[in-house]
Amino acid sequence: MNQIPSMWRAELWHPMLVHFPVATLLLATIAGFLTIVIRSDNQKAFYGQLTLLLLTIGVISGWLAIYTGSFSYNVVVRDICDPKVLQEHYWWGYASVIVYSSALVIYGLSKWVIKAKPVLMLVMVFLLMLIGAGALSYCGHLGATVVYQQGGGTYKPSADCSEFVR
Repeated sequence: MNQIPSMWRAELWHPMLVHFPVATLLLATIAGFLTIVIRSDNQKAFYGQLTLLLLTIGVISGWLAIYTGSFSYNVVVRDICDPKVLQEHYWWGYASVIVYSSALVIYGLSKWVIKAKPVLMLVMVFLLMLIGAGALSYCGHLGATVVYQQGGGTYKPSADCSEFVR
């Protein structure tokens, strides 16, 4: 009888972790937009802090997703038909996390070091986050292509599914 592989294989850490930075970084982008358009000082301060928090969590977990992606890459690249899609996914992942990291650094510098005109810096950070959101969305599309069109990282059961019978 076939044995079902463990869910805790190194190549599966990436798909288990990657959705968290995707959500937090996209939410940071929305919060950054709200920080710019809202007029109330209290709400602007709240959304500014929320943007910083989500951006920080998203960047840290994004780099963790990149790190775990290297485990997946070495396993999945052997099992798929078109490794170029996986390479592009890897590249766009790096690009999006680098752009969001740049936004975080600029936002942090503007808040604590430079103390520049807040609206100008917020607009620049938001534009970076918007570019990051585009790169992240395309990266997600490529990741879905690797999994759902090429079966990357997925278990292929036997024809009779005998490994699931107890």
